[in-house]
Amino acid sequence: MDFIEKNCGNQEISFIIPVYEDREHYTGIVRKWIKQNLHFFYLDSFDKSVISIDKSTVVKEIPTRILLLLMDSPLWKRGQTAYWTRVPNVKQQEVECGARMLLHSFLVAFSENPFETLIPLNNIGREKIGRNNPFYTWRNEKLLNLSRLWVHNIIQNKEFMIPDWLIPVAQTTKRLEDSIFSFDEWKARFCLEQHCSLEQVIALSWRFKEELKEEEEKLAQKKTIEAKHEDMRAKLAQEKADKAASSKKNKGGLKKAGTGAAINENIPDNGNSGENVEKGNVDRGQEDIGSKKSPVVVERADDVDEVEREEMIPQDVREQDGVYEFDAKITDGAVMMKVQAMKSKQHFPEFYNCVFSGYRQREDGSMGYIEEHKLVRNEYDILIGLNGIHTRGWSFDKVLEKIKHLVGGKPECIITFTFFDFSFF
Repeated sequence: MDFIEKNCGNQEISFIIPVYEDREHYTGIVRKWIKQNLHFFYLDSFDKSVISIDKSTVVKEIPTRILLLLMDSPLWKRGQTAYWTRVPNVKQQEVECGARMLLHSFLVAFSENPFETLIPLNNIGREKIGRNNPFYTWRNEKLLNLSRLWVHNIIQNKEFMIPDWLIPVAQTTKRLEDSIFSFDEWKARFCLEQHCSLEQVIALSWRFKEELKEEEEKLAQKKTIEAKHEDMRAKLAQEKADKAASSKKNKGGLKKAGTGAAINENIPDNGNSGENVEKGNVDRGQEDIGSKKSPVVVERADDVDEVEREEMIPQDVREQDGVYEFDAKITDGAVMMKVQAMKSKQHFPEFYNCVFSGYRQREDGSMGYIEEHKLVRNEYDILIGLNGIHTRGWSFDKVLEKIKHLVGGKPECIITFTFFDFSFF
């Protein structure tokens, strides 16, 4: 602390502050002086990759907890105005946030252009690259491996070193005069201006308290939803047992049952509802429908034979309270919607296994058609149909494979989604 207090006004010294957030993720803060102004640079390797600072939609989004961490401290004293920037970077691929935090902090702390020094990292691992490109040697490498090895060697050898692959990063970083400083009002464009005062500390503390309350409410809501799912599964199991005992065949449908809901077990299954699904390279877990990695663009099925192989949504299911349907016009090749499994690593053969979990945004920050028109009512609404096809009993993977099978190459198409409003449970 003595060193910090003694040198906090020294504009030749940069400070690196590692932050261990939520006991699971490392981020970093770099404190620097630029043109006699105090700047802080926030580094989070969970942020999506961008190739230009102009493409970043979060450059001025600094978490309240991070502002409070340094406000009213020797590094940011009362009466000082600071400029905060969330530095665009290359998103981590695995759980390498510790090594990436150290790499990013080092580059930002020692670069003459801390705003854009991480962008050249996009070139590492690029297979299609010219021989004259300074990154050609590392076209088949992975940034996560290089950064981990760099940190490992420093710890093992007890000596700081700069690896060869960092040289082109410095060489290809744009000069401030040619990039950031060339914009009028560059600080207003790329920085969040914050003044440190007692009033601001109090205001941010109240805001942080509200954010914590919201997080606790979301966690409680999630637990409530999981409890409802358990209740639904118990009801389904009881219905199955009752059906076996009575040997009665009832018409299937979605019906309300007290505070929960149940799905009848006797909706006809022709036995081959998933056999015609083309296998595709689709990521598992939570899915960004329509991302570049999984370009899910579904066209209406015009082949009657193909439709007949799948069970269509029964009319009495469509007429149940809470069931809603919409046509999504896709004009840019991406649905821009996320779905996730009802419960990780579990498949419930007598229920629906896919729920809505949020939206994606384009690189320019614009919204997709579904979000723009507010077509999905709630988070965790249950996906029960695709283009009129009933997805009851389908595993989460099968839903994704079916969507993959329906992907078309046309830039424009219409997808019909059928959901069940979870608030009706």
